[in-house]
Amino acid sequence: VEDPRALIATPGRIARLAQETGAGAILLARLSQAAELETPLPVLAAPLGCAGTRFRALGDATPPADLAWRLALDAEGLARADLAVAPSAAHAAQMRAVYPPIGRLCVVASGVRPATTPAGPTSGAAALATGRWWDAADGAATLDATAARTETPVLALGPGAGRRREGGRRFRHASALGLQTPEDRRRLMASTGIFVSTAVYAPEGLDALEAAAMGSALALADLPANRERWEGAALFVPPGDPAGFAAVIDRLAADPELRARLGAKARARGAGFTRHRQATKLHRRLSEIRAEFGVRRPG
Repeated sequence: VEDPRALIATPGRIARLAQETGAGAILLARLSQAAELETPLPVLAAPLGCAGTRFRALGDATPPADLAWRLALDAEGLARADLAVAPSAAHAAQMRAVYPPIGRLCVVASGVRPATTPAGPTSGAAALATGRWWDAADGAATLDATAARTETPVLALGPGAGRRREGGRRFRHASALGLQTPEDRRRLMASTGIFVSTAVYAPEGLDALEAAAMGSALALADLPANRERWEGAALFVPPGDPAGFAAVIDRLAADPELRARLGAKARARGAGFTRHRQATKLHRRLSEIRAEFGVRRPG
């Protein structure tokens, strides 16, 4: 969306939908959706990411003029929300650093479904990365430069490998697989044995969680959110360091025992990050804030 006026009807639609369905609270996936939202119901904003923290992660001191409105709208929505929810403590800290003072902010970690396929094999000899490769925050340039330096095949799963916008680029050294079905995606994670993330912005960390569930050894950019979840269960590389990523990938590929040990640690750590646990915590927060508002469950 390039014109903020295109979003002007969203708050009204959300308010009407909540009224029509007899909702007891409103849970939003974007901060901007809370901006100018007029409702007597408690409003929780639970974004997996936001424009302000993304720009900061990319090192942009000042966002592009044509996108500055997005930050203003997110800030307005954050101020309007009765409670904001961050997917990690690291992202909560980033939000506090970027936006005006935040009244109420809690952490509810993201989760994935439990694995239904066996853990990755110890004989895997490829590294898999996932991302929206047109998005500079996902590190396509670093991944491709890594693939040029490593002896291990590097596979790039996701859209945008051939488009050039927002810093994206066509892969020349990594093998671009494009979009895959969820089943094929899980199969690839289980068969390659190594998952690599060159992203400089991944507050929710869902791809690493999914790979861990498949038993992949994790090679991750050294970001606060990644350390928060995977300290002791992954190998970390400074962001934007292709030589460092290549060295870690080749080390994992050459050492099946290390790969299996890290894969088992990642799988065990990731088992605590489930959708059920995430939903339970969100429900608890919703119940608490509804009680404060004196809102009873409809019916």
